[in-house]
Amino acid sequence: MTNFKINDEVKEKLNRKQISGVVESINTITNFLRFSHSPVWYDPKLFELVQPKPIYPNLPHKHVDMICHVANGGIVKDKNDSSIIDHVSQSEWYSDDEYEIVLHKTKNELRIDKLEKMVHYHKDAVDVISKELKILKNN
Repeated sequence: MTNFKINDEVKEKLNRKQISGVVESINTITNFLRFSHSPVWYDPKLFELVQPKPIYPNLPHKHVDMICHVANGGIVKDKNDSSIIDHVSQSEWYSDDEYEIVLHKTKNELRIDKLEKMVHYHKDAVDVISKELKILKNN
């Protein structure tokens, strides 16, 4: 037998009379229930608890763990294009993409990574400037 509490939402098990409602009071001697819409006392054996509706009816996002990890200062790598994500707004978080958590690095390791990427990114420009400089020095 279910022990109902005041403000529990219940429904009749057999649905003969379609009695349902919120428990307004409980008789402490018999444990009978009374609802706000009726002055009659009802036997609790005839009722069952109505399951509450979920607060968030939609399923969580497929990548909710990864998104939370990034939101809490973590870093994630997009396996599809190997890009590093360190801000939640940096990715669309596509359901077809796969992500993996990147182990935390020290500030120096992160700075080295950033500088290496900058060197690689600017390498073409440095090569062009170096060639021009070499030509000018030879003249």
